[in-house]
Amino acid sequence: MADYAAAQRADADAFEGVGSREANPTDAILDIDRLLQGVSQRPGILEGILVDRQHTIRAAAGVTGNPALVGTVNVDPKISAVLEHGISYAGVETDPAQDSRDIEFVIPVSLFGARYAYETTYDHTAYQARLHEVRTILALIGLVGLIGGGIVFYLVGGRRLMRDHRTVLRRATRDGLTD
Repeated sequence: MADYAAAQRADADAFEGVGSREANPTDAILDIDRLLQGVSQRPGILEGILVDRQHTIRAAAGVTGNPALVGTVNVDPKISAVLEHGISYAGVETDPAQDSRDIEFVIPVSLFGARYAYETTYDHTAYQARLHEVRTILALIGLVGLIGGGIVFYLVGGRRLMRDHRTVLRRATRDGLTD
């Protein structure tokens, strides 16, 4: 989740960079809209939108975030928290009209002295596939570590320990005088 959130934060920083280079908000929004088109091409992205202080969608891209959404109102508690308090959100989709298993990121973006909300939604199947991949890699690393640790233990001191154990067992089961 942290990797996805870091990517969204980097996108928000890019949007702010675009805003600082443009002379007026309209040109900045157009450039951000083009950036959103690129973001929407990432695997698993369902939607990317930029929302202003009045909860109006100013730029949109992706499967569900299409240009027809621009100009519509999006009242979402997570977007409100970003617009009012600058509190980022990374977690499950909270919009009841959307799939609650999807992953949503809402991040503040400062453009021309105003706070905007940048929301990105990832398909839960893409996120779960990535999570499964990470878990598999961690399990393989653990297995290799366990096998490698056993081999190192055997080579460093395990052979002597096993030999001493056999000697102790032999001595415990045989009489030293009569064998």
